Amino acid sequence: MSNWFRKRRPVLRLCQQENLCEHGFAVAAASSPPSPAALALGLNVAEPQTLVVDLNCAFASIEQQHDPGLRGRPLAIAAYATDAATIVSSSREARDLGIKTGMKVFEAKAIYPAVLVREPNPPLYREASDRLIEIMETHSPDVLRMSIDEASMNLAGTPNLRRLGPEG
Repeated sequence: MSNWFRKRRPVLRLCQQENLCEHGFAVAAASSPPSPAALALGLNVAEPQTLVVDLNCAFASIEQQHDPGLRGRPLAIAAYATDAATIVSSSREARDLGIKTGMKVFEAKAIYPAVLVREPNPPLYREASDRLIEIMETHSPDVLRMSIDEASMNLAGTPNLRRLGPEG
């Protein structure tokens, strides 16, 4: 379990109980008023207006989805297949070891010599991004692609999204 998750677990658990995401946006209709704990944390309990989707470790995650042999292994996507190249994305497993975006490959190998390094595959990432947009557009006509790994959608007039909540 990552340190990030360990630190966020109490807030995530409360958000789950309150039908809120970790950033305080409602993810499903709350059947009862928010708890004092949610209010004490300053969580936003208002009806959501916009959903923003940002794919974590996008390029590395897409590579791991495409090639199951990469799953669960420290993976870095670098601009070129050289030690002097800059890492543009790293998997959660690599990040947990301290390998971060912007680091040089030789620095990553100093941290963990067995890190897997791959060059980017832009067509694969574009395909995944297009699929994300297609999925979002099935729920709302108002979708905005913000980058290859990030999009937002207007939730106004999308009552069917409630089915995606904890009871859905």
